[in-house]
Amino acid sequence: ELHPVTLLWLDGFTSFKEPGYEYQHRWCGADGLAVFVNPTGEAKTFTVRFHVRTDFSDPAELTIAGGGVWSESLAIDKSTPQKERTFVVPPGRTFVRFHCRPPDSYFPTDPRKLIFFIAGLKLE
Repeated sequence: ELHPVTLLWLDGFTSFKEPGYEYQHRWCGADGLAVFVNPTGEAKTFTVRFHVRTDFSDPAELTIAGGGVWSESLAIDKSTPQKERTFVVPPGRTFVRFHCRPPDSYFPTDPRKLIFFIAGLKLE
């Protein structure tokens, strides 16, 4: 309890929510980096429900590369159902890289590079 596991959303991620509520909706461009930080000496387990979607009707390809903590490939679109994942976070830092290839129909109209979003992912 004194040393909680934290999920840091770094390069590529942005949220338009007020501080403390960023987990509710976080956008990313084509590439992003997050870091699980576990300051304890033992692995911690979290089961989380969240959404990962795009704003496109056609599917985009999302690749998540985070070793044994979180690695998978997903086809996502604007109606992708809620996901549930169990993360086992070892002591120290675990880097998770995201790469999203938008559908061929993607035509950027916003300079902010909003390719996909993650909503509701909070470690508790």
